[in-house]
Amino acid sequence: MTPQGVATTSPSWTRLTFPPWYRRPKRLATVIGLVAVALGVGVWWLLAHGWPEHQIRQESATLRSIELPEGYDEAPWACTAATSLCAWSDLPPEQAAAEVSALLAEAGVELPEISCGVGTEIPMIGSSSLSSATAEGVCASVSAQYGLVLGLVARNQVPFGDLNGAPVDYPRTLVTVAWYATELGRTIPGTGYQESLHWL
Repeated sequence: MTPQGVATTSPSWTRLTFPPWYRRPKRLATVIGLVAVALGVGVWWLLAHGWPEHQIRQESATLRSIELPEGYDEAPWACTAATSLCAWSDLPPEQAAAEVSALLAEAGVELPEISCGVGTEIPMIGSSSLSSATAEGVCASVSAQYGLVLGLVARNQVPFGDLNGAPVDYPRTLVTVAWYATELGRTIPGTGYQESLHWL
């Protein structure tokens, strides 16, 4: 018996016969350890990325499937690629936001109570904090979900800034429901675009 195996001698050659790997305690412990690490990494990825991204895709599909009532005109060119719902309306922001919020609730997407006017908190691209609107014609409802922010915003004025001391009006009320990342460069699952490439 040698430390490594059993020596076998024949008239023509000599070789060492090793026991199978599963009969070597150290080798077996190493394999079990590697399997445990791989399983742990897989579970971590599923909880941290896989499940949240699946939920975002599911909710985005739900949002895109919502049919807006008469009086809303879809406006895909007015919004970013991460926007699931984008439309113009002749309704004031308060009424438009309330109607769309009710439609979201019917589809199973719950958002907090809507707030309007100066000081309304609105999500910004690549920011982990919300920004306060400086215009009256803004309504919003925001919810942090799955590591992103889901925001419903209805506005007939540019939310921030002014022109010669007066808010800048939109021709109609623009209503959007979109995902916002809290850091630049993060992709929004299901869109294929980086949010840092787009404007609010």
